[in-house]
Amino acid sequence: MRTFLKATLLFFALSLLAAGIYVLVVLWPWLAGPGEPAEQIEKRYAALSQLADFPKDRPKHPGLKQALTLINPQEAKLMKRLTKGDENRLPIFDMEAVGPEAEEAIKHLIAWQQAKAALSDKRCPDIDNPIAMLTLGRLALATAPDDPEAPQVQAMLYLAEQCRRHGLLIHQMLGLVLAEEAIQWCRHRKLIPGPIFSKLAPKREAIFSGLVRESICMTEMAEREMKADDGRTPNAGAPFGASFVMERELLWIKKYNADRFEALEPVRNDPKALAAGLAIPENNEDLPPSFLIRLTASHSMPALVQRMAEHIRTYEKLLQD
Repeated sequence: MRTFLKATLLFFALSLLAAGIYVLVVLWPWLAGPGEPAEQIEKRYAALSQLADFPKDRPKHPGLKQALTLINPQEAKLMKRLTKGDENRLPIFDMEAVGPEAEEAIKHLIAWQQAKAALSDKRCPDIDNPIAMLTLGRLALATAPDDPEAPQVQAMLYLAEQCRRHGLLIHQMLGLVLAEEAIQWCRHRKLIPGPIFSKLAPKREAIFSGLVRESICMTEMAEREMKADDGRTPNAGAPFGASFVMERELLWIKKYNADRFEALEPVRNDPKALAAGLAIPENNEDLPPSFLIRLTASHSMPALVQRMAEHIRTYEKLLQD
């Protein structure tokens, strides 16, 4: 009997020890905070907004939204008509040939540019249909006369610049593509780029501010979703269904982003160093124990930064030729 009792007690002691080890080794990392006072994290994270180049004091104007609304229904037809020919050239259209809706869209785009309006009424713009925006920019070039200072050209360059300076990553990439197409348009039409091409040229520092802006906007979106119904939030990646609270996840992602961008700020104008600094571990298990961090961590970010830098180098080369 004593032997049985001893064995039973030993079994329970070992079970408790195993459970304790499980909690400490497996569950605890998913329950613990980031190891820095919340007030300090929030202060550091708030300072990132100064690096994000959010728009300030831009007048509101409906022109861009009106233009995209007109382009959307005929986007596929217009893209087909705007297919590039030999040497990657855009076709040339008379304004009347594109139809009244497309012509009206160009007028709205020009009015928006002349008002020096913002890309969006929101601090973080919606991810509108990027193909419609690309179509609108190409249409502006295809209908422009042989004048690098034509209203269509200025409006298109302004759209590209606003996408790069105040948009999310998808807008930023779109702005670089549009800028390169504008400088190629000059080359194909044997025109000398006017001062507007230098004034609104893509800048390397905009890559960094765009990355910061993207991280802030994505975190704000996650915060809104989680607050709307934190009961819907899956544990996705937390081992064995370990729970975590909304505040913990948000603190982790804010600390993670503050750590990254504070470290990268000294190389903000060096795309090569910036791309290297954005590399993440191949194994997600090596990332901090946070659902939001592991969900948003991207292995493709260094390649994306290098691609953006290549667009800028191409633009600069063509501007000087």
